[in-house]
Amino acid sequence: MTPERYRKVRSLFEAVLEQDPAERTAWLESECEADDQLRGQVQRLLVAESMDLEFLDQPLFGFAPNGSEVYEDRLEGRRVGAYKILRRISSGGMGSVYLAQRADRAFNKEVAFKVLHPERTSPELIRRFHQERDILARLDHANIARLLDGGTTDSGLPYLVMEYVEGKPIDEYCQQNRLTITERLHLCCSVCEAVSYAHQNLVVHRDLKPRNILVTPDGVVKLVDFGIAKLLRSADDETLCLTGADVHMMTPEYASPEQVRGHAITTASDVYSLGVILYELLAGQRPYRLKTRLLHEAVFVICEQTPARPSTAFAELPPDEAAEHAGAVRESKTARLKKRLSGDLDNIILMALRKEPQRRYASVEALAEDIHRHLDGMPVRARSDTLRYRTVKFIGRHRVAVPAAALAIVMMMCAVAATTWQSFEAREQSIRAEYHAAQARLERHTAERKSVEAEVQRQRAEREARFAREQLQIAEMRTREAAYEKNRADETTAKLLELRGPKVTAGLSDSEDGKSSPGFPSSNLETGPSADRTRTTPEGWAFISSSPRHFEHGRDPDRSVRGKACAYISSERAQAHETANLWQSFKAESYRGKRVRISAAFASARIENHARLLAYIEHAGDGESISATSGENVLRGTNSWGRHGIVLDVPADSDYISIGFGLSGQGTVWADDFVIEIVDASVPLTNSPPRMAPNLGFEESR
Repeated sequence: MTPERYRKVRSLFEAVLEQDPAERTAWLESECEADDQLRGQVQRLLVAESMDLEFLDQPLFGFAPNGSEVYEDRLEGRRVGAYKILRRISSGGMGSVYLAQRADRAFNKEVAFKVLHPERTSPELIRRFHQERDILARLDHANIARLLDGGTTDSGLPYLVMEYVEGKPIDEYCQQNRLTITERLHLCCSVCEAVSYAHQNLVVHRDLKPRNILVTPDGVVKLVDFGIAKLLRSADDETLCLTGADVHMMTPEYASPEQVRGHAITTASDVYSLGVILYELLAGQRPYRLKTRLLHEAVFVICEQTPARPSTAFAELPPDEAAEHAGAVRESKTARLKKRLSGDLDNIILMALRKEPQRRYASVEALAEDIHRHLDGMPVRARSDTLRYRTVKFIGRHRVAVPAAALAIVMMMCAVAATTWQSFEAREQSIRAEYHAAQARLERHTAERKSVEAEVQRQRAEREARFAREQLQIAEMRTREAAYEKNRADETTAKLLELRGPKVTAGLSDSEDGKSSPGFPSSNLETGPSADRTRTTPEGWAFISSSPRHFEHGRDPDRSVRGKACAYISSERAQAHETANLWQSFKAESYRGKRVRISAAFASARIENHARLLAYIEHAGDGESISATSGENVLRGTNSWGRHGIVLDVPADSDYISIGFGLSGQGTVWADDFVIEIVDASVPLTNSPPRMAPNLGFEESR
C-alpha cells in the first residue's frame, strides 16, 4: 500500500466512524463507488475497531495489577504442596512465575512454580491454564522446558511446576556473548527443532519471541511459556479456528498477519515469528516498528508494509548503532556484515516473513533445512536455482578441491600441449628429411630460378623508379604550398600596415620623457557596474583571428578600470589551436634604442589552453615586409586581477610598437591599463622566442 493509498483509507475510516452505525454500510458504498478493494480495507478496519483492545494496552508478559502483587508477595516463603516458594522470577498477563524448591526433603531441586493471578480466574483463563498444563505434559524434548508437577493452591488457584531454566532471552544471550552470525544461526536451528517437535505433537506455540526462548550458560536453548499455545484438531488439519479471546492473545511485534487480522492460525504463524526473531538477531532490529499499539496500526504495518531486506535495514542503521551491532557479531567492518547478510540470509528471512501463509516455508523443518544448507554452503530453496548460483555455491563448498582440480586441468593441458609440440617437431624433422631428398630434383630447375630472380630485380627497379617520381611530385607540391603561404603572409602584412596608423589609442599614448604613458598609470583595479558586453572591436584596436566566428570581443562594463570598460576576448567553442588577438599600434620614435617594460592588468576565467600579453616591435624596411621581435606572458585557467609584463629592447630602426593580448582555445581574458616605461639595461629581458607579427594566415575584423 502506497502512502497516498494509506492516507485515503485512513481518512475514509475516520469519516465513517462519525456516521451512525446503522448507516455506515450505505455511506461507505456511496463514498467508495466501484473501488471494492478500498471498501474492503475500510471494512476490515471497522471490524478491528470493534474488537476489545485491552490486550494491546497491557502486554501479555507485563507486570500484574497492584492488587495481585499484594497476594503474590505473600507467596514468597510459603509452602504450596510439596514446594517452598523462594522468590518471584517474572509476572505475565495470566500469572506469575516463582523460583521454588522441594520442601519435603525427598530431593533437593529448584523448579519454576507458575500460578494464575487471583483476579484473573475467569473460566476461560482457567481452561487455558489447564490447556497449557496438558500441552506441556505431552511435550518431552531437550529444548522445551519440561512439566514436573501441577495442582491447586489452598485458595483454589491452579499452578504448574516446571523445569527451572537458569538462562537469558536469546537476544540478550547473543549480545552479551558476542555470538557470530554462524553461531546465532546454529542457535536458531535448535529453536526450530523445539518448535518442529511441538508441531509434530499438534501444538502451535503462537507466542514465539526472544523472552520465551531462553539460553542456558552452556548454550542450550529452552522453549518456554505455552500459555497461549493451541492444539490442532487433527494431524491432517493444521488450521486453528480462533475464538474472540484467542484473537487478543499475542505479542504484536512478533505476530503474523493472520494473527493480527484474526484469521485462522496454522503452523505457518510460528514460521513467521521465527523469521522475525531471526531478522532481529542478524540485522540488529525488527522488520517493523510500531509507533503505537493500536490494533488498526498493527494491522496496517504488519499486513501492508513490505519489510526491507535485513542487509538493507542494517546498512540504514546510524553509523554508531551499525558499528555496535557489527562488534556484537564479531565483524571488524560493517561492510563485511552487510555482505554476510545479503544473498542467502536475506532470501531465507524474507521467505519466512511473506504475508501469505502458503508462500512461506511449508514447515519449520523446511526453514531449518534452508539454514543448514546455507551453513553447509549448499544452494537454498529461497533463491532461484540458476546455474551461476549453483556454481558459486559449489566453489564455496570446495575451496581447496576446486583450485586443485583447476591446477590439475591446467597441468593436463600443458602436458597435451607438450605432446603436441613434440609431434610437430617430429613432423618438422620428417619434412626436413623430405626437403634434403628433394634438393637433387631442385638443382635442375636452377636456370628457371635465376630467370625468376632476374624478373624480381626488374620489378624492384621499376618500384624504385616509381618511388623516385612520387618523391619528386611531393617536393613540387611542397614548393607550391610554400609559395602559397608566402603570398598569404604578404597579404596579411599589407592588411596590418593598412590597420596601423600614427595614432594614440584611447588606452595608450606616447611619452617623450620615457616614463609611464599618461594614458596607463599604475593603479588599483575596480569593478564597474553591471551591463551587457559590447561585441564590437573597441575604438583604436585591431582584431585578428584564425577563426573570427568562434571568438567574441569588445568591452565588458562588468570589468572596468577607473570607470572605463575593459577590453575582452571570449570563446566557448574554439579549438585549442584557434587564436584571436586585439592590437594597438603607435610610433616607436620615443623608445628607439632603449629597453622598455610593457605591462597590463589581466584577469582570466576557465582558459583551457592559454592567454597572453603580446608586444611586437616592427620596422618596415623597404616597405614590402614587416619583421618583429616579440615577448609574451602566458596565463592559464582562472586568475584574479593581476599585472603582467614583458621586457624588450627596441631596435634603433624600429618604426612601430604594437601592444595587445590574445587567447588560444576556450575561455575568457580581460585586459586594460597598458603601461610602457623605459627601464635600466640591468633589468633582464623576458625570455621568449621571437615571433613574426601577426601570425600568418589570420583573418581580421575591426
